[in-house]
Amino acid sequence: MRTPVLVFLCLLFPAIGQADGWTPPKNPDPSAILEEAKADATAGKYEVALAKQIWYHENALKLNPGQSGVRLSFALMQWIELGESYPPALEKLIEIRDETEKQIRDENRLRIRFEDFHDFTALNRTLRQEERTVEVFKWLSEKNAEDAKTMYGISEAALIKQKEYQLCGKYIDPEKDVERIGESYTSGLTLSKRFGKSHQDFVEQKIVNDAAMLVAILVKNDRLPEAQEAADEFKKLVTDGKLLKKLERELDAAMNGTVPAPWP
Repeated sequence: MRTPVLVFLCLLFPAIGQADGWTPPKNPDPSAILEEAKADATAGKYEVALAKQIWYHENALKLNPGQSGVRLSFALMQWIELGESYPPALEKLIEIRDETEKQIRDENRLRIRFEDFHDFTALNRTLRQEERTVEVFKWLSEKNAEDAKTMYGISEAALIKQKEYQLCGKYIDPEKDVERIGESYTSGLTLSKRFGKSHQDFVEQKIVNDAAMLVAILVKNDRLPEAQEAADEFKKLVTDGKLLKKLERELDAAMNGTVPAPWP
């Protein structure tokens, strides 16, 4: 809901349009335009910065699918920072989130697009309104469990933050999840030989968090034998002594019902 202060501030700024005639150049580079948006915001050229943020959000993946990670993380955080100085930017971000939800809930669609739901969860995370993700996921779970299963992975963090452990239990598959987490850890270690220690640290923290979350959710759903089996399998994956001790501590806590905060 818009606050009176936010609405008042928005009235002080000109309407969002072509931003003094800004249009993307021929053969635009999404990364370059995102960097320009940041520079424009720093220089106080807020309207131009917003125009570039919107263009990037709507076009980056069409030109470069490799921008998917940046588009739903760094770019959205940059947009929020712009919104702190320029309220129309925050208004536009909320508008996009609301429109995305409408598309998800559109009864005329036979299936929900994964891309729409992924955008929706990222926008809610950026806006710190993840209860909206939970609300829509619950609706989807009742409407179409098959689609909900597809969207569960990108919704899990929001569900856990809202302590919806029983709903999580409906969609986890410990055998497949252990295999998936293990494969991610193994491939991540291989990549760390190329990308260095920072990447290795990320991979190690990720398996500890993912393993403990899965085990804790199983415990919260009174599936103790499955929880113990999953914990034992995770311990077999780790050979580094220091990491194994950390993993064992977190798994012990999970077996006692402690659910770690989703990371990153």
